[in-house]
Amino acid sequence: MADARNSADEKEFFSRVNLALTDCGRRVLLHLLQRRVGELTPKDHQHQPWSLDEFLNHNMADMLISIGSDRSKKDVLYPFKQDTDLTKWDIPLFVFVLLNVCELDDSDSLHRQLKHDIFNLRNLRNRMLHKGTPTLDEPIYCKYFGRIVGAVQRICDYMQEPNLKECLLKELDKYESLKHVYPNGLISELGCKSVDILNEADAAVENGLQKMQMIIQKRGLSVNIPVLEVMVMFRNYNKEDERSITERLLRTFSEALEHGEDMSADRSSSELGVEVKSLVRKLFDEKKEITMVSRGCLVLSIQCHSMDAVISLVQDSLSGKLGSLFEPLEEVMRTNVDHALFESVKCLTNVGNAVTLWNAQDKVVALSLEFNAFYKVSQRKKT
Repeated sequence: MADARNSADEKEFFSRVNLALTDCGRRVLLHLLQRRVGELTPKDHQHQPWSLDEFLNHNMADMLISIGSDRSKKDVLYPFKQDTDLTKWDIPLFVFVLLNVCELDDSDSLHRQLKHDIFNLRNLRNRMLHKGTPTLDEPIYCKYFGRIVGAVQRICDYMQEPNLKECLLKELDKYESLKHVYPNGLISELGCKSVDILNEADAAVENGLQKMQMIIQKRGLSVNIPVLEVMVMFRNYNKEDERSITERLLRTFSEALEHGEDMSADRSSSELGVEVKSLVRKLFDEKKEITMVSRGCLVLSIQCHSMDAVISLVQDSLSGKLGSLFEPLEEVMRTNVDHALFESVKCLTNVGNAVTLWNAQDKVVALSLEFNAFYKVSQRKKT
C-alpha cells in the first residue's frame, strides 16, 4: 500500500513540474522574446516596435544557417505565405531564437544570468521529455520546481515586469497541488511517450543499428565489440574551474572503479561518491562496464558486453536519455554554492571502430558504422 502511494506521489510530482514548465516556463520565454524583439527594433524603422515576423525576416539568413536541415523549425518560423503562429512554438524553439538572434552578450552580467536561466528551462524540459518513467522522487521534484520558480522570477526581474512576475508566481503556486487540474485525484500518464529520432542523420544511424542486429541474429554471429567513449563536457565554467571539476570527478570515478563489482556505498563515501557509484553500477547492470576514466573534459571508456548493450547505449545518446543517468550526480553538484549552475553535455565520440562479427566457420565479416552522435553526422560503410 505504501509503495502504491509513493508511486502515485512520484507521478504527481512529475506532472506538477511538467505542467509548471510547459505553462509558466513557456510563457515567460514568450514575454522575454517579445521584449527583446522590441529592444532590437531599428531606430529608423517605420513602426515601433517592429513585429515578430519582421524581426524573423530580418534575421532569416542567420536563422537558416543555424537551422540547417531541420525542416520542423523552418516550417514553424517561416510558414509559406503566412505569419508565424506562436501557438506552435515550444520551449526549444523559443530558446533557439533567443540564443541565436536576440543578441545576448556574454560580457554583460545581466545577459549572462539571463542565458543561464534560459539554458536552465531548456535543460529541464529536455530532462523531463527523455525521462524513462513519468515519476520524480520528492527531493528531485523540489529542486526542479525551485529551478523553474527561480528562472521565472529572474527573467521577470530582468524585464522589470512585476505584474507578470506576480501572475506567474500565483500560477506556480497552484501547481504545488494538482487538485485544481485533477479534481477527482486521478493523474494522467503525462510525459509517457517514446522519444523521436532527432533528425535524418540520427535516423540513418538508427536504421544501421537495426540492420546490424538483424544480421547478427539471422547468421548466428558472435561479436567483437570495441570500447566506446562517452565524453562529458561542462558548461558555465572558465578553463581553470573546468580543470578543477574534471580532476574532482576523475578522482571520484576512479575510486568507484577501484571497488570492482563491489560498488556499494560505505559510510565514508561522500554524497558525490554515492551518486558516482550508483551511476557506475547502473551501467554495469545494463552490461555497459566503465573500464577507464581519463581527461579531455571527462572521458568514460565503456566496454559493452553485448550487441544489445551497444545499440541501447547509442540510442540513448541519440535521444538524450543518456543524460538522465547523470541527473542525480548533477543535482548533488549543484548543492555546492560554487557549482550552482553546473550543467554537462554527454556524447559518444568514437563509434567509428569496426564491429567485427564471426560466423560458425570463423569467417570474418566486418561492419563499420561510423558516426558522431554529438555533431549528428553519420556514414555507413561495408567491407
